[in-house]
Amino acid sequence: MKPFTNNLQKEIDIRIKNGVDIADLIEGIDIRGINLSGAIISKFNRANDDISNCNLSHTVIGKDGQTNDLCSVKAQNVIFKGAKFLGKTILRHADLRNSNLTETYIPYTEYQYADFRGCRFCACIMTIGSREGLKARFDKNFMDELSKYWITE
Repeated sequence: MKPFTNNLQKEIDIRIKNGVDIADLIEGIDIRGINLSGAIISKFNRANDDISNCNLSHTVIGKDGQTNDLCSVKAQNVIFKGAKFLGKTILRHADLRNSNLTETYIPYTEYQYADFRGCRFCACIMTIGSREGLKARFDKNFMDELSKYWITE
């Protein structure tokens, strides 16, 4: 992994401001703790990477018809608030503990064995299924929070 530099941050900021894709700028770069809020990232394959403490709020990640490979990614304390994932996203064995997925749009996802403990999901659009989320870890109160305004019998 190459280090993140001030010059790279300046180039990223310009592209974000102008609505230009930054995927080529961050490929192979250590983005832990970096603010990429509002970015367009057309290719986001970070399998076995550490992106902890990164701010990806209000980003557009991926492209329709493509796959975002985030298998075994360490993404603790990541802010995904309002992010929109296009295409399919694979989060197998991902560690997303304490991340913010509020208002995140990630409907086509597989998250077998992923760890979502401590995450926030308010208004998140995500596939809920036993096949897609085989042995995924959630807080004990996840289903209570999800269904607190439903009438269940």
